Amino acid sequence: MAYRDNTKEVGMVRRTERFDVTWPEELEAVRVSEGRAEDIAELYFRTSAPLYRKPDGGDLEACRYDVWRYFSHHRRNPWWPVFLEAGTMVYERAGGNLVGVCLCAGSQTEGHIFNIFVDPAFRRRGLATRMLKRALTVYDTFNLIVDLECDSDLGREVYEKLGFVVLDDDCRARASQQLLSAATKGVLDDVRGLITGPDINARDQHGRTALTIARENGHADVAEFLVAKGATV
Repeated sequence: MAYRDNTKEVGMVRRTERFDVTWPEELEAVRVSEGRAEDIAELYFRTSAPLYRKPDGGDLEACRYDVWRYFSHHRRNPWWPVFLEAGTMVYERAGGNLVGVCLCAGSQTEGHIFNIFVDPAFRRRGLATRMLKRALTVYDTFNLIVDLECDSDLGREVYEKLGFVVLDDDCRARASQQLLSAATKGVLDDVRGLITGPDINARDQHGRTALTIARENGHADVAEFLVAKGATV
């Protein structure tokens, strides 16, 4: 999230969910479009928002390049139309200025909040929360988990209120062990509930992944689900 301070960057994650997102009358929200790339670049430049870890936003040409870089890189992903749909651009109706943007990315197994930023003059109005809820709703159609990197206390506050949790190494290890156990028991709902957080290809003491375990125990529905989420043996 583009509210930077000295907070150490942490990974956060949560499962998808459907929300009924409404917007204030003075604002208009639309999906992300490459045809509006100039608006995104101007927002970053106007507010000195960091993109690709630029501490001061750079000049306008640098901002244009970074936005082009985002589109150029991610459009090669077969899930690109989903990421565009999950992203949001928020415009002020009166002046026509872009005041908020959420750019998304990811893979077939997870959605990623690539960058989310709100013009300082429009913060504390719930715009970031609404954009996140919209992304979670779009990703829910495809049963994707959603992750992000947070590098500010303000951003973390927003994310935690929406149900995102910090994903540290200990948390990943515990979640991976729980996933391996669930694959052994073969209860699909338990596996679905644990797919957020663990390394899906983590191995037990015998070198087996959750997919290997599910197949060995004849849990075809669990194995099929894990394969769909990108698991390997």
